[in-house]
Amino acid sequence: MSQKTEVIVIAGKKVTISEISVTRIYRLLQGEESVVNLPLPEAMEKVKGLVPLAIDVDIKELLEGDIFSEDIDLIVEAFKRTNPVFFSTARALQLDSVLAGLTRTLLTNFSQTFAGSLPLGTALASGVMDTDSSATA
Repeated sequence: MSQKTEVIVIAGKKVTISEISVTRIYRLLQGEESVVNLPLPEAMEKVKGLVPLAIDVDIKELLEGDIFSEDIDLIVEAFKRTNPVFFSTARALQLDSVLAGLTRTLLTNFSQTFAGSLPLGTALASGVMDTDSSATA
């Protein structure tokens, strides 16, 4: 057997989503390296370490194009198709809520990276919120 992969197109770039090994998933969810009893920040660092194994894209490079919510959905669905053991193992270990929390946190981190990559407009940088230059005080 070979590793499952799926190629999707996000913002005009080919992104390969790959299967993470069952051994790695087991260690993450139940083995000696389990994230279950770790504080959330520590658990997130371990889970984030899996991302480069599953998704072959630099987020900053990907954000150079137009990304829409459907693109995020494509990534999540491709990850589910290539990594069914990840989700079935989490369900079997009754870790669905932990997995949901980790997924929410990963998406929040992605959103923060996205927001942080946006340039600030001059009006926001100077503290001026009124964009109507004809208004008088």
